[in-house]
Amino acid sequence: RIDELKVHCPNKSLGCEWVGELGSLYRHLSQNSVEGECQFVTVACPYDCSRSFKRRRLMNHKAMDCLSRPFTCQYCNYKAAYTKVTNEHWAICKKYPMECPNKCGESVIERQHL
Repeated sequence: RIDELKVHCPNKSLGCEWVGELGSLYRHLSQNSVEGECQFVTVACPYDCSRSFKRRRLMNHKAMDCLSRPFTCQYCNYKAAYTKVTNEHWAICKKYPMECPNKCGESVIERQHL
């Protein structure tokens, strides 16, 4: 059967060392960021940032760099995109630590207690 022929990944020149059956090549190259195996395939970020990366770089982007990644406010556990939490929510978060307006030196007063 033709599906059983041994083939190299088309991304061999980029560094992929995969060798497998032709019938498995589609799954190996899948552009679905979760299902695919080839680390040299360009895949879209699953969040709303509209950026694409080689799969081997996507994990770091999703965890550290994507401004649209899910993020939780460490003060009140509000969940939203990273930029929404850090740019909008922290400005109104009732548990966000504030410096005392009386300059007493206390810097861990929650906004709700001012």
